Amino acid sequence: MKHKMQRLPRFAGGVLMLTWSLFAQAESPEKTAEAFVALSTSGGPSAAVILYQFSEVQRIRDKVLLAVEREAESGRKQVRAALFGAGPSLDDVRRMTPENLLLAIMARLPSRTAVYDTYKALGSVKEGEMLHVVVRASLEKVERIRRRSIIQVVTLLPSGKEWRAAVASNIEAYIDSVLAAAPDDAPPVVGSPAVAAPADPAAKALLARGIDLLHKGNCLTYFLDVMEPGFSKAMTQKSFDAIVRSCELNERTREKFRVGLELAAARNPKVEEGGSKLLYDLNGEGLPYDHVTLTRIDTRWYVAQ
Repeated sequence: MKHKMQRLPRFAGGVLMLTWSLFAQAESPEKTAEAFVALSTSGGPSAAVILYQFSEVQRIRDKVLLAVEREAESGRKQVRAALFGAGPSLDDVRRMTPENLLLAIMARLPSRTAVYDTYKALGSVKEGEMLHVVVRASLEKVERIRRRSIIQVVTLLPSGKEWRAAVASNIEAYIDSVLAAAPDDAPPVVGSPAVAAPADPAAKALLARGIDLLHKGNCLTYFLDVMEPGFSKAMTQKSFDAIVRSCELNERTREKFRVGLELAAARNPKVEEGGSKLLYDLNGEGLPYDHVTLTRIDTRWYVAQ
């Protein structure tokens, strides 16, 4: 294998387009393995999902969904929370496509990206129908720093006349460790977990009020009395009415707001702006937002926009 891939651009979108073009023209497992390493190093592990064998992705979905549904029958959600965060419900997980389910799991894994300009398959070992290809990614065309490289092994499976990747062993090992950590005799989770009181009791009381209003579907009071005053004043009456109505009719929307407040109530916030702002970090919880912020106006706390 003597060819070199052309120099890759530094932005992920360009890497994705270039690598997909190379893969579409791939005539050998070596080229497919090189494309896989190019994607996973430049865009992170999730960027290489397009090169996975579909049956592999489906297998992961079946295994995870079975575990999530079994524990839900006993009122538990340990596996679901560990793999997807506190945001997605059981129905949310069921509706995920196999690719989106795998991407959601990968989003919770720490990852690093790196720029290399040369990808070369060094050799391969066949094991049954699988082919393990050793690929070296090298950085050569950079001044003032020494050349550096990494070695990765990509496991491929035949897919018609093409080759596709098996799910990376470190990803499946992570999933298996989560499943193994939730034994069948684990005590079920009943209601919300015990919460630690925020530094300011008034902030804790506001979170509790917001949780209660959303649980009861009282969206109008929530938006007028819990959200900061500027929220309703920044839009027309028609727009505000539409938001309230949507909240009242859509239980899943209320649930995502409520779960965020419950998670915030269970954590110690980061105090900012001299104590007038509390920031609760919700990264990795599978919610459509990554933090909840409380702001103090005069002597009252509100949920910030």
